[in-house]
Amino acid sequence: IEAARSGSVSYGLTGAERAALYGTTAATGCRAGTLRGLEVGDLDLDSATPILRIRAENAKNRTEATIPLAPSAVSILRPMLEGKTPKAKVFRFPSRKNLAEMLKTDLKRAGIPYELDGRYLDFHAAGRVYFGSQLAKNRVHPKVAQMLLTHKTIGQTMKHYTQMEILDLAGDAAKVPIPMAPIPAAVAVGAGGSIGQEDRWDRFSTDSSPEGVDVLESGHLLASLLAFPEGQTNHNL
Repeated sequence: IEAARSGSVSYGLTGAERAALYGTTAATGCRAGTLRGLEVGDLDLDSATPILRIRAENAKNRTEATIPLAPSAVSILRPMLEGKTPKAKVFRFPSRKNLAEMLKTDLKRAGIPYELDGRYLDFHAAGRVYFGSQLAKNRVHPKVAQMLLTHKTIGQTMKHYTQMEILDLAGDAAKVPIPMAPIPAAVAVGAGGSIGQEDRWDRFSTDSSPEGVDVLESGHLLASLLAFPEGQTNHNL
């Protein structure tokens, strides 16, 4: 984006126009087709929740949608509306072929490879896929990501718009609270196969999540069940 902003006119667009175009797709996840048809009247930047309306004719699934805009998107879009009528296009666009070449030129200027390990950083990947992957990286609920990306199914969101290599899978696994402490091998076991009275409660505990929420209080529940002799049931549970 910065390389584009500081660059000269390319394929008929100034550096500022190209930077705004790249920034908007990265901040909203909007497709090239949606941004190509976007009109000034489709934006409401001054409401309590700024929004972008995607008209059916500009949507891939031909379904109208409204998405909220982050402050970063608002700051990028506002200068693009100055002096324009509601029916005016927000962005000037080169042809589909020239859009790809324009992006390649700016990537080269920024020192970013267009192709890496058989994958290509085209306009769709630089904007929509990036947006979806960042939502996943920042722990946005998949259903919310689906709505922001205006997908009909959550499967499409999870399969095609999340780059798994950016996720900290090991770190996430380590965040799962352990519902009970392991039982040491030295715990005394009575003749009937039950845990000794002195060990029924103090060998079990619940580890809380960082927010202090126990996972179904499973440690306490399990400890309660093990505290009753075989064949008896606590009807208060």
